[in-house]
Amino acid sequence: MFFLKILLSLQLILVLTKIKKQMKKRLIFFAASLLYVFNLFAQGDGSAGISEATQMISGYFDPATKLVYAIGAVVGLIGGVKVYGKFV
Repeated sequence: MFFLKILLSLQLILVLTKIKKQMKKRLIFFAASLLYVFNLFAQGDGSAGISEATQMISGYFDPATKLVYAIGAVVGLIGGVKVYGKFV
């Protein structure tokens, strides 16, 4: 939609400045080809990016799990020492 607005504004500028007919055709062709190229780049369904993100997250899952267990163990030890200290 954005590129269509650019194309329309380009046509308006060309009409207002009264550029030669051949130059007008070249500029319109250039703008239309840019619009076509940008549409080609936008046609992916994103499955490759989603699968790559899934692999990255699953690669971090095991180390993150071990880190959470280690933090839990340290917090548990500190809590145990505090409780023991209140009984002694």
